[in-house]
Amino acid sequence: CARTSGGAVYCWGFSSLQAVGQGSDSSVANRILSTSGAIADAVQLVTGVDTACALRPGAGPGQYSPWCWGDDRAAAQGVNTVDSPTARQVLDTTMMPILDATHIAAGQGWACVSRADQSVWCWGADIQGVQGNGTGTAAVQLLAQRVPNVGP
Repeated sequence: CARTSGGAVYCWGFSSLQAVGQGSDSSVANRILSTSGAIADAVQLVTGVDTACALRPGAGPGQYSPWCWGDDRAAAQGVNTVDSPTARQVLDTTMMPILDATHIAAGQGWACVSRADQSVWCWGADIQGVQGNGTGTAAVQLLAQRVPNVGP
């Protein structure tokens, strides 16, 4: 995937879980769509294994909202839905969108953001303990959850 200087996001290549924005295989760059139209305002883009996320404008200057697509484990929509080429806004444990992210990272079916209050929130597959909750299982967190003991 790539982000243009104007903030548009395009993906291409092979993905069994639709992270390229159109089906599972594309040799042509596809514009990534969100539930509110084509992404044209991304300020940061990250990719993991079959997962991609973009930070888009959020609550104010320097604060952003994460939107993810591909592997549904990293979609953080509170329900297991079908892997999707459409970007969806990430929700936290209160079912509210995150609007104050400052940075984002993604991996194999998971993603994490740091927030304006210096806390870290993660969602998706708890592969190798990425959730930081001490379980170390591969359980899937369907909503972004705060990582314990990080931040204020």
